[in-house]
Order: sequence, then structure tokens, then C-alpha cells
Amino acid sequence: MKVTTNIEAKYYHAFCAWNCLELNDVDGNAITLKMTDDDYLELSEILTFKANRILKERQFEAKEAAKVDPEE
Repeated sequence: MKVTTNIEAKYYHAFCAWNCLELNDVDGNAITLKMTDDDYLELSEILTFKANRILKERQFEAKEAAKVDPEE
């Protein structure tokens, strides 16, 4: 049987070392993830994809907000 624990925290600070990623939340809780080079590459791909999606959504929202209603 595999036991899993889900943790929800408000992000505050992150630090990347040679073999781990450390995350801290606003309450001072810390999570240390042991990571390989391949893990970092996979994380980089995921973060790049997500960041690009967010930027595209914000660009679309900014364009929509800039449109002027012809009835105004």
C-alpha cells in the first residue's frame, strides 16, 4: 500500500541546489525535493509551457480590455 500526503501551501520562496529543490511557504514550512538533472529538465519544460500559456491568456485579456464598446 502506498501512502500519499497532499500538502497545500502558499508559495513564498524557492531555492535550487545541485540535487534538490527547496520550497518554503509564508508560514515557514519547508519542502525539500531531491531532483536529478532529468527532473530539472522536465520541470523546466512544464514551467515554460505553463508560463507561455499564462502570458498568452493575459495578452488576450489585455487586447479585449483595450477594445472600445461602439455604443459608448
